[in-house]
Amino acid sequence: GDRDCSAQRRHQKVLEEAPAPALAASTRAALHAAAVAIARAARYQGAGTVEFLLDETDAFFFLEVNARLQVEHPVTEEVTGLDLVEQQLRIALGERLDLASTAPRGHAIEVRLYAEDAAAGFLPATGTAAHVHWPAGVRGDAGIEEGVPVTADYDPLLAKLVARGEDREAAFRTLADALRETEVLGVRTNLAFLRALVAHAPLRAGPADTGLIGRDLALLAQPQERAPTEARALAAAAALPAVSRETGSCEARDPWTATGPWRVGRGSVATIVLRDGEAELAIEIAGDGPYAALGHRLARATGHHRWTADGTPASVALTGGALWVAWRGGTYELPLGPRERSVEAVAAELVAPMPGQVLAVHVRAGQPVRRGEILLVIEAMKMELRIEAPADGIVIAVRCAAGDVVERGKRLAEFEPAGEGASSRALDRS
Repeated sequence: GDRDCSAQRRHQKVLEEAPAPALAASTRAALHAAAVAIARAARYQGAGTVEFLLDETDAFFFLEVNARLQVEHPVTEEVTGLDLVEQQLRIALGERLDLASTAPRGHAIEVRLYAEDAAAGFLPATGTAAHVHWPAGVRGDAGIEEGVPVTADYDPLLAKLVARGEDREAAFRTLADALRETEVLGVRTNLAFLRALVAHAPLRAGPADTGLIGRDLALLAQPQERAPTEARALAAAAALPAVSRETGSCEARDPWTATGPWRVGRGSVATIVLRDGEAELAIEIAGDGPYAALGHRLARATGHHRWTADGTPASVALTGGALWVAWRGGTYELPLGPRERSVEAVAAELVAPMPGQVLAVHVRAGQPVRRGEILLVIEAMKMELRIEAPADGIVIAVRCAAGDVVERGKRLAEFEPAGEGASSRALDRS
């Protein structure tokens, strides 16, 4: 069979489908014949995929042979009914293949759920999968479950979701429904990006080309909107037990603190501080479960990580000092507590945009630099990221060395723009 894997970002596949759509019968037959000829010439035996590039005239060009099962092999299994892993094992055991029929039936589409921040240039992300919910009605091949840490030591692929339909449009509809039901809290993922991609009209209308995502990235990877009132209420209500434990209140055996903070004429009331982007939110919680948050918004716990807000189902999890909320198709990360402020932070800080290893440090303390000059290089999850000077200025301090393993947000260096204090004079002298 054949697959189309053109929907890519940074030359990494994101969405794959089988069979390849809008392919002329003669081109399909020629591709199959060329793949078989390559395997025969190499005397190749085993699971493998021959990859080609196809241009706008249907001319195709050999790219490479993947001498293994590929990540996207499930879409072939879904339309042929074959277990490709079984067939690979048969070859290894010297048995005959069991290929009663390989003609494709229907259409299958797979998307890759990555631990990455699509709005920040698809930077890899780390964290703990505090809450995971996979949808029904589609095939899910997942490498995580609740409580599993997501580190920078491996590829950021978390799971594959594969939908099958009688035709391509039916497969897209099923996949879109499945993505709406998918929830992963505790680590940033490309889930919102996948939802936008599967709903993207140019992709739905016809086959993708390798430049589609890059051209339409502004539409597909939009920054996260501020959390709605209901999501804030859910986060505050879920945070109350944790805050109470930290402050020593709400001891069930102590009648004076069992109901939490209390005010005359208002009963049990507490204030939870959350952060949403640059904003700090002081949210007043009334009641001791279910909690009425932000006035008339009623948040009620219904099970493990399960809540309702004004009767609408939601999921909430606390991990890494932040509340994560899944609400009406959106995922919101709301750190708990006010932002730390330091009187010593007088210079601009250069922080690690992703977890990884420092490959190189190209500057030293006191060195003048120009805007765009490469200061450091970080590597994580098969990609390198260059940390550049945000403006003309001087490096005040370097707080890392080559080989250091750093977390997201770790201070790497301190920088002072030109025009601020003595450092600007040092730049002028240079």
